[in-house]
Amino acid sequence: MPVISKLLIAGRGEIALRIMRTARELDIATVAVFSDPDTDAPFVAAADEAVHLPGAAPAQTYLRGEAIIAAARATGAQAIHPGYGFLSENADFARACAQAGLIFVGPTPEAIEAMGSKIRAKELMAAAGVPVLPGAAIPMSMDVASMPADGHESHIHAERRRVAGAAAAGGAGTGAGSLARAPAGNGKPVPVQGASGRGGSPYATIATVPRCAATCWPASQWSSPRCPGSPGALPSMT
Repeated sequence: MPVISKLLIAGRGEIALRIMRTARELDIATVAVFSDPDTDAPFVAAADEAVHLPGAAPAQTYLRGEAIIAAARATGAQAIHPGYGFLSENADFARACAQAGLIFVGPTPEAIEAMGSKIRAKELMAAAGVPVLPGAAIPMSMDVASMPADGHESHIHAERRRVAGAAAAGGAGTGAGSLARAPAGNGKPVPVQGASGRGGSPYATIATVPRCAATCWPASQWSSPRCPGSPGALPSMT
């Protein structure tokens, strides 16, 4: 296994500080990268070296893989720890690190891609004999309204059961309208709340009036003023 004497941390904040603390215990020098707003951040001061990434937005700074790799080369770091978020789940960045002769401290690109899709990850776990929660894995290319009634009943309507929408890198709300309308034929509407994720959009049913008021569609779009968990209270979404 290659010896690492200097590590560049591509993240920021508390995560970067924790990585630096561990690296220090292992006698590994650390390099931070920082954006304009993070110039005086504690993680920058805690690093042995720091490289400025001009700009404020993540797209200009922490998401610029080529700039981070250049910073590693310039400082003599042999490895890059992606931290949390940003490039940590980016298979292309992991490959770029390898191509640049740098160690990516994280999963292989193949593992990142395999686990990036929530539906594919669930299939892999099930195939390996790992227990998984029951539920439908519905690719967004599928018309969920065409699923058989028992599919609506057993999979989509179940209280608090998560349903994975397979938009690969889909954002919050993708397909939420279809998921909400699908059980209408059974008279069992399902309010859903999207949560963004790189590999797909998970949806969770919402069962309380306050949650409906806080997270569902605007009241003007509902065909009924009642909580959407009540029969006949689907959003019109026309």
